[in-house]
Amino acid sequence: MISLTHDELQAMNGVIDNKLLFGVTFTNSNENSEERVEIAQKGLAEKGYILDGKLTDKFLIVARLLEEYKKSERYLFINNLRISLEKGPYAKVIELTDKEITISRVPKITVVKKYVEVSEFLKKEQKAQFFPFEEQTITMEAYEEDLDSGEWDNLMVIQKYEKEQLQDMRTYYFNDVQAYCYNFITNKKQERGAKDFRNELLLLLEVEV
Repeated sequence: MISLTHDELQAMNGVIDNKLLFGVTFTNSNENSEERVEIAQKGLAEKGYILDGKLTDKFLIVARLLEEYKKSERYLFINNLRISLEKGPYAKVIELTDKEITISRVPKITVVKKYVEVSEFLKKEQKAQFFPFEEQTITMEAYEEDLDSGEWDNLMVIQKYEKEQLQDMRTYYFNDVQAYCYNFITNKKQERGAKDFRNELLLLLEVEV
């Protein structure tokens, strides 16, 4: 896993080709820009990406990851994760936090495990059902009231893009015993069982099972 500050990644991306990293927003502020560039360059040197003013092999490895991320035509955003979808079991993942950005190439199934490991609900088995959960059409206002009810411990916002066009947007909100999915495209709300939830994550990530 590669960890960079926002300014370090922006500086690195500028050296590579300065093309858009879909889903990653860089600051355009000119305030203290020279100082920030100097700090970013120093940080890249300390981390081994620049040596004696030249780019190292370590830099080129990150550059290759970023270039492959940019080439993708399909992306999945899950909260602060930016995932480039590709054929096969692996995906390029950029994780955004306030302090740093991490870049990695991981098995897609690892992303699902990341959420299952921290959720008591997603770890559960699912009882067999003869009928699917009822689907309801609700307004955005009703959805927001539902979110603000105080019942939910977890929120997962998912967006799926193809050629940078939004194809799917949904929210899963859940606690240790119950989960719902709200689809922003259809304005539909539906309860989800734990297995349903896990299977939908696998499907969205295009994991072959």
